[in-house]
Amino acid sequence: MSADIVLANTYFLNRDPTELRNMRPYAPLGILYLAAYVRQQGYRVQVYDNTFRPDEQAFFRTLEESGARLVGFHSMFICRPSAQRLIQGAKARGCTVICGGPDATVAPDLYLKTYGADYVALSEGEHTIEELLGHLTGKTQAPITTIQGIAYLDEQGEIAQTPSRALMRNLDKLPEPARDLIDLGEYLHAWKRHHGFTSLHLITSRGCPFGCAWCSRAVFGRNYRLRDPELVAQEIRRIKDDWKPDHIRISDDIFGVNKPWIARWRQAMEAHDAVIPFECLSRVDLLTSELLDNLKAAGCMRIWCGVESGSQKVLDAMNKNIKVEESYRAAQLMKERGIKRAFYIMLGYPGEKREDISLTKKLLLDNLPETVSISVAHPIRGTFFYDAVEEYLGQEREDWKETSENRLLHPAEFSGGFYKRMVSYLTTLVAFRQRRLLDRRNLYDLPKLAALRVLTWWHGWRSEGKDPRLARVLTVATQAGAKQAASAEAKLHHVA
Repeated sequence: MSADIVLANTYFLNRDPTELRNMRPYAPLGILYLAAYVRQQGYRVQVYDNTFRPDEQAFFRTLEESGARLVGFHSMFICRPSAQRLIQGAKARGCTVICGGPDATVAPDLYLKTYGADYVALSEGEHTIEELLGHLTGKTQAPITTIQGIAYLDEQGEIAQTPSRALMRNLDKLPEPARDLIDLGEYLHAWKRHHGFTSLHLITSRGCPFGCAWCSRAVFGRNYRLRDPELVAQEIRRIKDDWKPDHIRISDDIFGVNKPWIARWRQAMEAHDAVIPFECLSRVDLLTSELLDNLKAAGCMRIWCGVESGSQKVLDAMNKNIKVEESYRAAQLMKERGIKRAFYIMLGYPGEKREDISLTKKLLLDNLPETVSISVAHPIRGTFFYDAVEEYLGQEREDWKETSENRLLHPAEFSGGFYKRMVSYLTTLVAFRQRRLLDRRNLYDLPKLAALRVLTWWHGWRSEGKDPRLARVLTVATQAGAKQAASAEAKLHHVA
């Protein structure tokens, strides 16, 4: 099939050891939204999904067969090596390359100067790519400098960036993602084979109004915009009818901010017979009894919460804007309603000490969430946390691995080895305690726990507080957190 443009992701599942173990892949929703919008404007579009491909060669063959001279890539920071190979391969075949996504938005210089892309679409991409395609295909005569929200190299080889484009106010004007342009069966099969059920995902909003200092909102920003709850319920019903998944993930940056919206959405879900087991990501300070009752009635079976730490000092340093007590309260409310609790925990944030990690351990053992995901604080370009530690990153700032298994990159209280062991220790400890509740005869993890505890203590003893750069990092991170708090405060009054 000939195409005006080929859109592709840069993610390869076989290069992500963590996700290979978890095996919870989801379709590239970002490029499916772009594809649907571009198709609506009358362009012939082809989507190539690299998720289950072994390498870049199959994409290059498809690109040659398509006859397309324009290629668009969506890239995340864990996909940089793959993005570079795909971009350079497309350029070698005579294509004009447009890049977008969170990593290209915060690092346009890397994609343009090092990787060789022709254009970077910054932030939200639908309107930008429409104008850029019009310019590149000759449908419009407007000069490139009039297209808002792009970066490119000028005649001197320097970065030129046009004024920022305003974010879309009405998401209901967008078509639903072009799920028909990829093979969703690959995702359903992977879920069924590894978990015994199938899962697909969707979004109901864009943006997040909260101001966590380590969190990147490069694409959708911090202006929170909701779709019509009736249209969301209709989309879920179509997904149920067309693909019959057993489970849905709502992949919003944050879900449950607007409580009246949730109530109307529940009513629409029931009216359209769209109720289906689903999971979402929310915040402990949003989870009231009424909200949880509405979510439960709509099918909610698990809620992920960025609990992050059991130490109020660390939460304040992150500008998380929650209280430890709220994590306990939310966990109890979910438990009472039979909603599974899933906690995100972050270790190694500047200022965290041994006693703070002990408080996090206490939080986990007191609540025993059904699922826990623990990571090491990872500075992402474009965040206040990154700004605080940038001068210490050296070459590591561009040396991202093709995996979500993150590493310690910044000066911290302990060594990378300590945090690696602590992640494993706490994860194993919570799982062991959970199993003991179900079957007290299950003791096979005791030797592993003992070994992990000894190794964690040894790594910690060797490295605790020995990095001379800690004081400087803590000072800069504290200033960054305060600045982030001030910038986020004004946005919170826009949501209910």
